[in-house]
Amino acid sequence: MKSKIFVAIISFTIYSSSLIGQSKNSSDNINGKSFSIDITRVSGKRTGWEWTNDVISFSGNKMTSAIMSQHEHFQQGEIFISRYPDGRVQFKSVAENPGGSKLEWLGIIKDKKIEGKVDWHNAQGTQSYKFSGTSK
Repeated sequence: MKSKIFVAIISFTIYSSSLIGQSKNSSDNINGKSFSIDITRVSGKRTGWEWTNDVISFSGNKMTSAIMSQHEHFQQGEIFISRYPDGRVQFKSVAENPGGSKLEWLGIIKDKKIEGKVDWHNAQGTQSYKFSGTSK
């Protein structure tokens, strides 16, 4: 009886892992892709300019925000991805700039569409945004 329960637990664990996807530090299926995104602030006080659109690119396990690298001097952030059986790719990335600000990205890519959220932590506090867009 114990061996049947053990086999059932192991089988369930393996099955669950395949459903969740594989967390990897590899960007194989998003490497070389760029997305034009629209950005909407959902919380946090606006200070200075309003970030409303961007182009984000994935290359060599890194993610770049074109507007934020140009306007706020953010460096590329390392990406971590999870793949799902239905073809979705979830990504996470954290980028920093020399002033100590941080961008934390969390998104989903499915086919040519992308959506997610990004938190911008800076000296004025945290501003949270949602984004969506399509591949370029």
